[in-house]
Amino acid sequence: CCICLEDLPKNEGIVQWASCCGKGYHVECVKNFFSSTMTNEQKSKCPHCRTKFSTSPEEEFKRSLVWAEKGKATFQCKLGTMFGNGRGVEQSYEKAVEYFTMAAEQGHPRAQCNLGDMFYDGQGVDQSYEKAVEYYTMAAEQGDAVGQCNLGTMFENGHGVEQSYEKAVEYYT
Repeated sequence: CCICLEDLPKNEGIVQWASCCGKGYHVECVKNFFSSTMTNEQKSKCPHCRTKFSTSPEEEFKRSLVWAEKGKATFQCKLGTMFGNGRGVEQSYEKAVEYFTMAAEQGHPRAQCNLGDMFYDGQGVDQSYEKAVEYYTMAAEQGDAVGQCNLGTMFENGHGVEQSYEKAVEYYT
């Protein structure tokens, strides 16, 4: 973390990444940063590189694209989300799948889970519960709670797997 200098966990839910310098910090550290007594001018800049934070989704997309093109999985996943939601860029499920796939192939658990969602819903890909299970499993095995929950749902409903309440409970737990 570029604020507290502790190691960053793999869990994307508690880590935030700066698109200006590509550095990461704990979400809790960011909250403390913004609630501190520093001036608004100081709070408007990255605590690591002191570059002004993005002021629009379009600017955030452009900055994140630089890191994604350098192969940084976190930013590839972020671009997948931006394309999927049409935030800062024209909405495209196909481009979302492309970026999620890049990150998932590097072992990024949230990208794997998101790619599972794309297969589950048939967004940008042919709908496939089996492929959704494959990607949810990859994420779940890395401890991704959303992937575990989604996999539990697949077992509960028998989508892409043999229905099993026992397996569902295992993943929910």
